Amino acid sequence: MVKLRTRVTRANERVAEVAAGVINSMWTFWLLLVVTLAPLIWPSIMPAEQYVSSGVFQAVALPLLGVSGAVQSRQMLRLMRRLMKKLEEIEGRLGSFETPEP
Repeated sequence: MVKLRTRVTRANERVAEVAAGVINSMWTFWLLLVVTLAPLIWPSIMPAEQYVSSGVFQAVALPLLGVSGAVQSRQMLRLMRRLMKKLEEIEGRLGSFETPEP
């Protein structure tokens, strides 16, 4: 059961990374700009534009960006722990990095 949970968590994190990369792109900006300005040319699509901009984007993208931020934070924490462990190993071999006070 734990193995399945780990696999699902990894899959979810990968989806969050990829989707956040798409949402955080200039292509998404341009797409949303066109969707937002389109009702100025075609007023009849205003209900669809409102649905996309408020419904879909806020209901999907905002939570996704929050999740991807948490995933990136956990990845950075793991990286920092590995770096600290390596530094502690090096310090153990070479001695302290601290400079003595005069």
